Amino acid sequence: MDLDFNGDVTSLDAELLQLQEVSPLAIKANPYVAEKLFDQWLSLPETNSLVKSLLNNAKGGGPLNAAGAGSTNTAASNTAPSMFPAEFKPVTKEICKLPSFFSAVLFRKIDTEGTGIVTRDAFVDYWINKNMLSKDLATQLYTILKQPEHRYLVQDDFKPVLRELLTAHPGLEFLQSTPEFQERYAETVIYRIFYYVNRAGNSRLTLKELRRSNLIAAMQHADDEEDINKVLRYFSYEHFYVIYCKFWELDSDHDFLIDKENLIRYGNHALTYRIVDRIFSQVPRKFTSKVEGKMGYEDFVYFILSEEDKSSEPSLEYWYVRSKLSIKSMAA
Repeated sequence: MDLDFNGDVTSLDAELLQLQEVSPLAIKANPYVAEKLFDQWLSLPETNSLVKSLLNNAKGGGPLNAAGAGSTNTAASNTAPSMFPAEFKPVTKEICKLPSFFSAVLFRKIDTEGTGIVTRDAFVDYWINKNMLSKDLATQLYTILKQPEHRYLVQDDFKPVLRELLTAHPGLEFLQSTPEFQERYAETVIYRIFYYVNRAGNSRLTLKELRRSNLIAAMQHADDEEDINKVLRYFSYEHFYVIYCKFWELDSDHDFLIDKENLIRYGNHALTYRIVDRIFSQVPRKFTSKVEGKMGYEDFVYFILSEEDKSSEPSLEYWYVRSKLSIKSMAA
C-alpha cells in the first residue's frame, strides 16, 4: 500500500459537511458526496496524524488496528483509514455537529460488533445511508441515545454521555479522584433533566419533550464553556453540591434515605408538618424509594428543585397539586 496523505487542515469546512440542502436519496445516488464528507474527516489534524501512523504501520507490515485492542477484525483492519475511540471526538463535534461528549456513545452506535474501530464505510453507512445526516439535531441526539427497542429515553440512556463529560470536561477534572462524587454528580444532572424536560412525569422522555426543552442548548453550552458552573441549566457543579450537601445534612444516619423527621429540619424548620405529610403522601409523584415512609435521593432532588424555584412550571405543578389536596382534606 504505497499511499501518502496530504490533507490540508486549512481546507476544513465543517458547515459544508452538514449538506442540509441535499436529500438523502441524492446523497446515496451520488457517491462523490460521501467521498467529500470523508475527505473533510481526513482534513482534521487528529485524523491526519492517525492516518499517517496507520499507513506507516501498513508499509511496515503491521496490522491496521488500535494498540491494546482485543481481537483484530480482518475485514475492518484492511479498510483504511479507520478511527478509534480516542480519535473520534473531532468527528463527533466538527463533522456530525454534536456535543463532543457524545463521542463514545456515537462510536458504539456505529461499531455494533464491538471491534474497537470505526471504518470509513461504517461511518458513511450510519451517518448517510441511515439518513442521520438529514435529521434535525434533536432527532440525531435522541436516536443516538435511545435503546433500539424503545420509543423514548430513560435515565440510563444519559449515563454514557455523563461519564464522558466527567472524564473530558476541564471544569470537572478535580472529581476524577472521587468516584463517589462523580456518580452523584451524574445522577443529579440526570434527575434535573427529567424534572424539567419529562413533563409527563413518567420517566420516559420523548422526542417531543426533548425538542420543546432547552436541554440541547445546555449541552452545547457545557461543551463550549470551560467553567461548568456557568452552565446553570442542569450541569452546574455548584448547584449539584448544594443539593447533595443539604440531603447529606438531613440524612442523619447516612443510609441515603430520609424520613418525615429528617425533612422537617429542612431550611431551619421552614416546612410545616402538614406540608411534610403531603409530600410523603406521594401525590402527585410516587417516591422512587422502595422503603416505606422513606424518601430517596432522587425524590429529594425533585422536592428541593420545586422548593427553591417556585416560579418554574414543574414547581407550580408540584405545589399546586399538594395545595389542592390539602384544601380538599381540610374541607372534608
